[in-house]
Amino acid sequence: QVSKAEEVKKYNTIDVRKAYAMTSIPFVFKSVAGVEGKVKQLLRWRDAILVATNIGLFQVVFTKDGLKAIPILPDKAIQIIVGAQAPLDQLWVGTSAGFYAFAYAGKNGWQPVALPEPINEPIYSILQVEKALWLGSENQVFRLATDSSGQWNSPVKYAFSESYSETLPVRWINQQVMVFFSSGVMKYQPDQKNFVPLQDKNLTYNAQSQIRFAQSDYTWVKSKGKWGNLARNAPQDTIRGVYLELFDQVEDLIVDEKENLWIVNNGELHKLEGEATRNPQNLKEYEKNFQIFIRNITNKQGTYIPLKDSLVLDYGSNYLSFNFLLASPFYQNEQATEYQYWLEGLDQTNKNQWSNWTKQAVISFPYLPSGAYRLHLRAKNIFGQTSQERTFHFTIKPPFWETMWFYLLQVGFFLGLLFLSFFFSRRGKYSKISFVLTFITVISFFEFLAWLIEPYVENAANGVAIFKLGMNILLALSLSPIEQLLRRLLGSSESYTTVTKKTTETTPKTARTGKREGAN
Repeated sequence: QVSKAEEVKKYNTIDVRKAYAMTSIPFVFKSVAGVEGKVKQLLRWRDAILVATNIGLFQVVFTKDGLKAIPILPDKAIQIIVGAQAPLDQLWVGTSAGFYAFAYAGKNGWQPVALPEPINEPIYSILQVEKALWLGSENQVFRLATDSSGQWNSPVKYAFSESYSETLPVRWINQQVMVFFSSGVMKYQPDQKNFVPLQDKNLTYNAQSQIRFAQSDYTWVKSKGKWGNLARNAPQDTIRGVYLELFDQVEDLIVDEKENLWIVNNGELHKLEGEATRNPQNLKEYEKNFQIFIRNITNKQGTYIPLKDSLVLDYGSNYLSFNFLLASPFYQNEQATEYQYWLEGLDQTNKNQWSNWTKQAVISFPYLPSGAYRLHLRAKNIFGQTSQERTFHFTIKPPFWETMWFYLLQVGFFLGLLFLSFFFSRRGKYSKISFVLTFITVISFFEFLAWLIEPYVENAANGVAIFKLGMNILLALSLSPIEQLLRRLLGSSESYTTVTKKTTETTPKTARTGKREGAN
């Protein structure tokens, strides 16, 4: 037993006191006066915060009287705001009604910058590459560049013919300007001054993919169920992508100056410590205890079968449903665990053929022939780690018609038919019965032989029907020689009986004829 003093000492630590203090202090949330509507984006700029909402763009500053919101672009549905890389006192704003540029004028605040031609199309993404801006709209992209004097040139429009309207993200990937469509990715070809389809198998994007970007160095894309940063290839981003598998509705992603990853998932804010992404060993610790187990086994009637290795089942229980449960000490997003299996002994031609990964935790076999089997199982968790392989041995007994005593019984049956055929063949008046018994014997032997050979032919043919047809033709051709052979064997005794009978009938007639001739 733990004493009172030891219990108090256990919980009287700095970490415990901090946690208790944080949960005990009430948090008070106050709305910022002047900022209304739904906030879509926050951008830190110097000592202020720029707030993009569906009813305008505002700058929130800290004053002695508290927070104060100053409107920059009111009455506009803001889609995206980007702080210029150079010069640093400019701001690019994409709205549902067009594109706007602002320059910071000190005490006079943000002042609009005139463009040679207004862009009145909705702008959803903004990319700055050197002295040019790429603006993603609906089924079109604009390029806005400056001349040597820093003045804006007229925008160049690149239109794409799509069957339906979609917003186009424009990003800087692998030193190229790329546009993401639901049907794939296109890259800008400077020599052709146009966009061409991207031919890169390592970069896939489709209608099921997700893309999130709020920083120039980060373009997060979820494709084929995996997150990755396309803007750069860093080990930390690879680990971040693994941790992002824990979230199912990622809405926004930000990496701060301390390398912490901030995640907005389903309206909730999460923080991934930078230290967790710098040390890959943290993920490997999970893999040590990651295993897979079989929960239970049921037959086709739903009856539970004892879970023991080297299990022996009757032929009537050849519907097996395996339910296996993932065992892990952390259970992070357990419903995302995937399973894989292969059954050794079912198909000898396809050894070590693992099934596709699936989240279905039940394996069902609607029919299994008799034989010895070994089921191989493994699981993959949300971090992409694969468990150690687990095997389960079981045997299904053959049915009675596949046992040795049944084979011997069939052989005895055929021998009995042959004996009866031979017996009746020695009696002339029963020759028809002998013929029928011989015919039945040949046909039965033919069917029995086809039944024995067919499984081996199907296994060797690997599903090709022509081989099975060839087997039936060969057996059919052998039917006539076998029938003729049996006829000769059985007919020899019948002919002997017939000759004897004819001799007996002929002898008296000859004797009588000879007697009359002698009398004459």
